Amino acid sequence: MKIAICMMRCLGVGYGSVKAAVNLANELVKRNNDVSFLCYDETQEKLEFKLDPRVYFFNLAKVRPVRLLKVSKIIIKILYNIPSILPFFLYKHIGESLYQLRWFIQENIAPVWAWKIAFNRGGYDVVSVHGSDAISIVPFAVNTKRTKLIITLHSRPQAEIEGFSLNKIIFRAKVKGLNRANKITVLQKKFIAEARGYCQDTKKLVYIPNFIYEFTRDRHKHIGNHVNIIAIGNLVKEKNFDILIQALAIVRSDNWSCDIWGKDCGEKETLKKMIEKNKLENRVFLKGFTNSIEKEIEKAHVIIQPSLFEGFPLAVSEAMARGVVPIGFSSCSGINDLISDHYNGLLSKENDAAGLARLIDYLIGNPELYVKLSRNAVESIRKYNPESIMPEWEKLIHE
Repeated sequence: MKIAICMMRCLGVGYGSVKAAVNLANELVKRNNDVSFLCYDETQEKLEFKLDPRVYFFNLAKVRPVRLLKVSKIIIKILYNIPSILPFFLYKHIGESLYQLRWFIQENIAPVWAWKIAFNRGGYDVVSVHGSDAISIVPFAVNTKRTKLIITLHSRPQAEIEGFSLNKIIFRAKVKGLNRANKITVLQKKFIAEARGYCQDTKKLVYIPNFIYEFTRDRHKHIGNHVNIIAIGNLVKEKNFDILIQALAIVRSDNWSCDIWGKDCGEKETLKKMIEKNKLENRVFLKGFTNSIEKEIEKAHVIIQPSLFEGFPLAVSEAMARGVVPIGFSSCSGINDLISDHYNGLLSKENDAAGLARLIDYLIGNPELYVKLSRNAVESIRKYNPESIMPEWEKLIHE
């Protein structure tokens, strides 16, 4: 089976969706499939996660459909000049729409044709699309009569389709892209109901969670004299790391430190100032990105994920597989599917710093509870091993 794993701007970043797509490519090639990992990224060159050498990798931004670019430039030039010949009262009503249309043409025509060229030349049996920004572009380059199109939503559907859309044009393109797909996978069963609001044929919707490596041994942990707290995720507002820092500022226990791992996506300076303001420079550290996060997880006792929403948080699940106890908010989708309160982790009913701080103090002060949660974290995550999940993918691909 010839399969293309497709993403848009995925280079140089540590998103969980990129890691999940890389993991899928690696597992598919192990099962004797001919797998390509294709992306379109004009700004970066490096894929942060390691692909199996048997997976063919190519950045389609290197493909230049010259004729189409010339046509698109002419169209953009016309759109730029339209406002100058319109009466003000007309421009007032259509100016924003013109701007959005101009942006959409500029950012999407060349990528669509680059994907078309790749798919026509590649002769793929299956095209698997990952990442929110790919949904509005890649599906329109696929001939669904001869190629099976699978789209994976890596977060909750509302966030993927609406929350991550810059404007109505992108939103509508995503909805149309979804409805071109033969199958749409979601990471939690409850997301199927939410995805129905965007998909005309609900039979397309399939639940397949991410899979997790390295949890075959009994790896529960114990709290010692010092508790290593870890938080993982790119520094964006949705991850709520500002709430985490506020919580750590009011934790009463003394024997802890916290490493926050993730690339700066605009929030680093704000978080740094918060750390300084609360005099936590010797306790809380912004560590940046690492593509060997497993080594850091091994050192940790507790992982805190204060996100507003998640799909299937790989960092949390990978930490649980190694006996690290998770803490999060009970209202956070994705987190509340992985964590059962007081069984394999702790959930705060209050979506604030005080609620998190109470749970951190409570866990540090109860080492026997910690051992129980650590052991149960390992056991509860075992069902997400590749041997259990990949048959679902193979069934989806080959049916």
